[in-house]
Amino acid sequence: MLNSSSNNNVKYQLLIPNYYLADQSVELAKSKRRTAELASDRLYEMAPRSKRKRSSQIPDAAFGPAGKESAEENVSVLVSDVMDGFTLQGTLGEPLSALESLLKNAIVPKDSLKTAVIVGATSFTIEEQEYYKFEYIVDRSALNGGE
Repeated sequence: MLNSSSNNNVKYQLLIPNYYLADQSVELAKSKRRTAELASDRLYEMAPRSKRKRSSQIPDAAFGPAGKESAEENVSVLVSDVMDGFTLQGTLGEPLSALESLLKNAIVPKDSLKTAVIVGATSFTIEEQEYYKFEYIVDRSALNGGE
């Protein structure tokens, strides 16, 4: 199933299995954040910079199979601004080394009890825009006592 979405002029397309459903908790979290932002914009602006909390990022979209037992399998889309002059290869290096760094530093850090297997890391260009595609499998069974 091809799913198309847009967020503040950022457009993306995902090719996801037809049995995946949209994660409604993401939409609820985004709605709550928008409501809180509207209510607290004025208070936030008045707070000293040292007291301002940086909010965590909520995925723009998330999809996965139905049921909590399959919560380990999902696809999430995070959209954020990047620094001036950013390029994938110039900033992150080749796709494989970028994926290895992402896994090592964020997804499966050394003491996390998780392991990862790289399926693939490639790059491609569409309309002069470079993209990286990462595919990997994370095993979290050690977190649950090997289950």
